[in-house]
Amino acid sequence: MAKIDELWNEYETYAQTYLDRPIFKGTPLTGKTLRLAAENTYNTTKTFIPVDFALAQAQLESSMGRRSRHAKTNPFNVGEWDKGTKIRFGNAQEGINAYYNLMANNYLRNSTP
Repeated sequence: MAKIDELWNEYETYAQTYLDRPIFKGTPLTGKTLRLAAENTYNTTKTFIPVDFALAQAQLESSMGRRSRHAKTNPFNVGEWDKGTKIRFGNAQEGINAYYNLMANNYLRNSTP
């Protein structure tokens, strides 16, 4: 159990170090929010979402939750379409969780690194 906790701590630290760069000032993303989503998704689906994958996606989708229609609560633009918003989230953690679950259930299931 201690080894898995260490891996999740590394996930969080890596993400936070990346997000602490001045270019991402104002992001609603934190190492902790990404870790919580990754850990919960893994525990329920047994699908691991790589932190680099999530960071790259957030950067492309909303400049790390700083620029898009509902960036602060939906940094991965889940349910956002050119013609409008289909899904709304109450806070950033809900939006982050939705992305991790979408990746695990619709895109990465039964795949390998």
